[in-house]
Amino acid sequence: MHVLHQIQKPHNYEITVYALNTASIKLPENASPALAGYNILSHVIGKAQLIAPTNAR
Repeated sequence: MHVLHQIQKPHNYEITVYALNTASIKLPENASPALAGYNILSHVIGKAQLIAPTNAR
């Protein structure tokens, strides 16, 4: 099988870790990502971000 490789421009991976003022956030099982994000962001007391560049070619 022949696989075509696309040329990719270098890009960054961004990883963010949040410190919350609660041990857990209770959400319904079918909660949307928007609802989860809203609840998480309402409890943030700090965050750290790692930006890792790729070597894509």
